[in-house]
Amino acid sequence: MPAARKPARKGRKVRRLPGVSDIASGEYTSSRLKNVRDTRNLKELLPEDAGEYADDLLDILSRMAVGYWPTIGCEKGWYPILVQLNKELKEITDNYEVLTVKTVHGELTFNIKVPDFEHNLLPSMTSSITVARGRCRCTCEKCGEKGDTITTQMGPQVLCTEHAKGHNKRRNVNGSNQ
Repeated sequence: MPAARKPARKGRKVRRLPGVSDIASGEYTSSRLKNVRDTRNLKELLPEDAGEYADDLLDILSRMAVGYWPTIGCEKGWYPILVQLNKELKEITDNYEVLTVKTVHGELTFNIKVPDFEHNLLPSMTSSITVARGRCRCTCEKCGEKGDTITTQMGPQVLCTEHAKGHNKRRNVNGSNQ
């Protein structure tokens, strides 16, 4: 005798998440996607020193993909570069998710994901990210002034001469002592 099916619960609504076909048809706009995918209070996750960049950094945080912790893992000196990068990416397409924004070994890591139907835009988006990474390589992480990559106790960092003063042993990336 076949097993009896359990009756469906009454009063329970099932929320359907948008699929690729829904997004491609234009049924869901990017703002509706954000509301569906993210209900956290992102203002609590803004860096304390966000200042004038708070709204733009909040936009980046709101684009964080589900399963990735929404955080800006770099310091204030690179915020203008991140804001400019986000504006450039939004000009290309508004349908992208941010996976990570952080500093790794003195370099910007900004990973994104685009839907399959906009995969042809990925090369131009990657080009914008590469330009931003290049700007970060010569911009102090702390203040945004011109800087060099030096080795500190915390590992490689991009610092201006003012912020590099407190570090005893420092080397350029090419290994020459300063």
